[in-house]
Amino acid sequence: MSPEQVKGEALDGRADLFSFGTVLYEMATGSPPFRGSTAGTIFADILHRASIPAIRLNPDIPVSLDQAISKALEKDRDLRYQSAAEIRTDLQRFRRDLESGRTSLGDDRKESGTSASPETENQLIEHRFMLTERVCRKLNRATLDPRVIGDHLHYVDNQVPSDVLVFFLHGLGLDHRDFEPILKRLAYRGLSPTFHGCEPDRRERVSLSLADHVAILREWLRDVTQKVQASTVVMVGFSLGADTGFELLLAPSEEPPPQVDAFLSLECNLSFETCLVSRVLASIAPDQPDMWIGNLQRYGDTAASLDEWLNIHEYLVKVLRKFHGDIGVLQRVTADIVRPFTEKPGFEVFARRLTGARERVPSLGLVFSDASSTRTTLARLKLENLDRGVLAGEFPEGVITVSPNTDHFDLMTTERVLRQVDELVVDVRERRNLSGKPR
Repeated sequence: MSPEQVKGEALDGRADLFSFGTVLYEMATGSPPFRGSTAGTIFADILHRASIPAIRLNPDIPVSLDQAISKALEKDRDLRYQSAAEIRTDLQRFRRDLESGRTSLGDDRKESGTSASPETENQLIEHRFMLTERVCRKLNRATLDPRVIGDHLHYVDNQVPSDVLVFFLHGLGLDHRDFEPILKRLAYRGLSPTFHGCEPDRRERVSLSLADHVAILREWLRDVTQKVQASTVVMVGFSLGADTGFELLLAPSEEPPPQVDAFLSLECNLSFETCLVSRVLASIAPDQPDMWIGNLQRYGDTAASLDEWLNIHEYLVKVLRKFHGDIGVLQRVTADIVRPFTEKPGFEVFARRLTGARERVPSLGLVFSDASSTRTTLARLKLENLDRGVLAGEFPEGVITVSPNTDHFDLMTTERVLRQVDELVVDVRERRNLSGKPR
């Protein structure tokens, strides 16, 4: 349905060309350009929201096809294709160029403005946030190592001028480098901090509790949000970073929560059973390295495919080489991750986090891999919510989704994350437009 049809205006052939554009878009991307849970939200999308460029969702389509789809979906019909003959001519030209090899494909699109080429990718620089006495007073005094006072939290910045700030929280034992491909392509201001003690070149590593990591990140976020003067803040967390993101949102009652307008959680823990690598590392005795191999092998045995097995072992090799066997930093955090799920079995911990996040964040997306174990756990969660209402409402199908044909590490694919961030930013803006309350 075209915008003029939604508004009840007089129609002509250009309305049909808009509908044809939606068909082309869905053929090219596998999803409709305008989505919503109700007819009202879909109509609002058609009227007010620009669709995510098709080439962003499917980088393999030619630039010329992406441009044709965008022109067909122009909301102003005077800027749209004016006749079927006009769009037919463009598509015939595109077919001719494709057959002759002259069409530029999605991986060679300097002019598309959707995905940075090597010549135009964002330049990353590193910054440091000082852990002053004021910050350190937020930490647990009983376990505070004095070496932390005056030290720094390191983070990387893509320097993009934008009022949208997106920050990324990495997985267990990883660091900001895992988000660099995304930061280089991101259309918004992007930052990624490395958890204290997880820096790639640090010689002395100080163990911190998960609560202390969260306290440091909360103070860092307040500082950078003020400096960047962001009107919209999006948080992306992968694995441990997703769990940390939930805890960051659930600020102590005596403190105002940090500004977060959207949260993309990539495979947070649902229950004790999903804490796979955390349980393995938490159970390892640092002074008995000969016992590590058996524990790590059991983690590798959880793989359901060769690709997943390779990803798991690549991850373990990368992390263990980085820490040179000094995994005390990881063990302290993993013990804190696992403990709540052992103290409160089932889905109570996840339900508390989800409920708290939905109260504080307007736009929320929880994405899980297509692993059989994850699907089984989600199925159990649905049944438990049906029987006992653990989620304090109906199962949020639009919030909790499974990414088809993915394993745990596939969720970090650059194109996939960029698309999901775009969708959250669009959702935040739409909600503000509908409420009439710009930040």
